[in-house]
Amino acid sequence: MSRFLKVLKLSILTRLMSMDKSLLAKKSKNYAAEKLWLILYSTIFVIGFLCYVFGGSVLPGVFMVAMLLSSVLVLVDGIKKNELLTAVFFLFLFLFGALITSKESERLAIIVNSFIFFASFLLSCHLIKKRVVVNFSIFSFLFSHLYFLGFVFYCLYKFGTVNENLYNSIFEGNSRNIVSAVLLMTSVFLFFSSYLFKEKVYLSALVLDLFCSVLLFGRSGIFLSFAVLLLGIYVKFFKGTFLKGAVLCTMIVLILLVSFAVLGLDEFTSLLDKTNISSGFDTPRFEMWSQYIENMDISRFFLGGDFFYSPAIMAFNGNPHNSFIMLQSRFGICAIVLFSIMIYRLFFLIRTDVVLFFLIMILFIRMFFDVFALFGFFDYIWICMLFGLRKNNEAVFYER
Repeated sequence: MSRFLKVLKLSILTRLMSMDKSLLAKKSKNYAAEKLWLILYSTIFVIGFLCYVFGGSVLPGVFMVAMLLSSVLVLVDGIKKNELLTAVFFLFLFLFGALITSKESERLAIIVNSFIFFASFLLSCHLIKKRVVVNFSIFSFLFSHLYFLGFVFYCLYKFGTVNENLYNSIFEGNSRNIVSAVLLMTSVFLFFSSYLFKEKVYLSALVLDLFCSVLLFGRSGIFLSFAVLLLGIYVKFFKGTFLKGAVLCTMIVLILLVSFAVLGLDEFTSLLDKTNISSGFDTPRFEMWSQYIENMDISRFFLGGDFFYSPAIMAFNGNPHNSFIMLQSRFGICAIVLFSIMIYRLFFLIRTDVVLFFLIMILFIRMFFDVFALFGFFDYIWICMLFGLRKNNEAVFYER
């Protein structure tokens, strides 16, 4: 009997050791796969970023090929049926938009953008599945912000100063506002992923983003980066109690008063002038959007159209400084369908977690003031944030 027990014990131990080795091998294999996917996503981000830096047509072509090849890899690796159907729906929706658009000269570009959005949707879903979203968000944040700071130090070393004109040369053919928008997008994405998966907030990253926004002098960038920082402080220290929230507001007021006292009136006024904050809401954007709405008719609503009827927009080379208006002008009613789906998802988010809702809203507000998304090189980031949540009975979670 004793011998039988020893044999049984040895057999159990052997089996357990075999299981441990199997689990270890599987875990090691998964880690290697996650690392490869992280490298792929990071490479795509770098290519997209360099498209902004150098402009031209070669790098955007490389980006398009990289996105399409990556989407093929995603399909081979496997994706949920409902996610694939959603991506196909968007593809045919925008291809239909390309068919009916009144912007015939842009039809080929619209078709290309349709396939890139299809690939972006697939990649955003797969980004969640492969559990690399946090590491990828950290990489995208560090790469974009360190590149900007490197540019600042380079200008200080070579020219002894930095100014608005130098910042406008960071991205080829784009102003400093687009730089600020990209930095904000990576910051919001880092906040979103770390809060959701690790239940933590990197306040140092949010402070760095606000610092970069101040250097770039943009009003919307500064205000929204400051809003993200306040939201981060709230989540980290004050979430869940009204009293702590009141203390936070008091601290903010005190910090502003102390800053004003330290800087002095002249320095404070000079800082406001440089950042354009002193101009308040004095911006040509509102005139552009007003002319766009006033001249909207049935044909433009369904088929899109050029901006010849808006002198304010044409004065800026046909740039409405609004990602949503630009999309509607290209895709007509198909853009309205996408907007409706986005609004539906926002209602889903606000029922899920108010913090997540505010983060995506901050990003959408930024998209409302400049054309850098819908469609852009980093659409998969906001798609991941907006469409990544799933619901299982009463539990809402990110599929991992």
